[in-house]
Amino acid sequence: MPNRKIFFDQPLPLTTKYGSTGFPLNISPGVIIPFSMGTANSLTLGSDSSGNSTNVILIGSGKYSGTLNITNGSFTQTTSNLYSFIMPYDATLQNIYLTVTYYSNGIWIPPTGSTFTPYVAMATATDNNFFTIISETITSIEESFVGGNTYPINTHHSGSQEGLGISIPAGTKVALVGGLNGNSALSGAFTFRGGLWLT
Repeated sequence: MPNRKIFFDQPLPLTTKYGSTGFPLNISPGVIIPFSMGTANSLTLGSDSSGNSTNVILIGSGKYSGTLNITNGSFTQTTSNLYSFIMPYDATLQNIYLTVTYYSNGIWIPPTGSTFTPYVAMATATDNNFFTIISETITSIEESFVGGNTYPINTHHSGSQEGLGISIPAGTKVALVGGLNGNSALSGAFTFRGGLWLT
């Protein structure tokens, strides 16, 4: 079987089903894009005094990258941090799933009164490196990390969105990002794992 790179893959082969008239119907199961990205203790995500995300990490597949500052949901990729891909066909983003783990070699006790809510999202650009996050794709963990609680090593929290139905035209430059929302000015290092389903 050929070695295929998922980020530049074509839609999965069509499956054959039969309608009420007996004629075959071609139905594509779509494409799954897995993602996995960690951060380091020196590479932290943050939120401002209002709890809004201040920077994002570009999600590739297992390699650390520097964070990028965001303003009004937009950011500019630098030449040393170009983790993005081109949508190869007219696609529709249906589902997003994620799992988040705090980056630590031991237990984690967030500061009392704090609420850490990491998220992932899809951002798009046209013919440059200025990206805007699609707000409808912001997918947070369902249970935030809450200050005063004790989280053992490798504690993970998950989240998902289904039935999004967001159109991504062929040729669109796409980036996946991870960020942090909170209830005040916070910072933390997290790992992000999950997947997207597009038809």
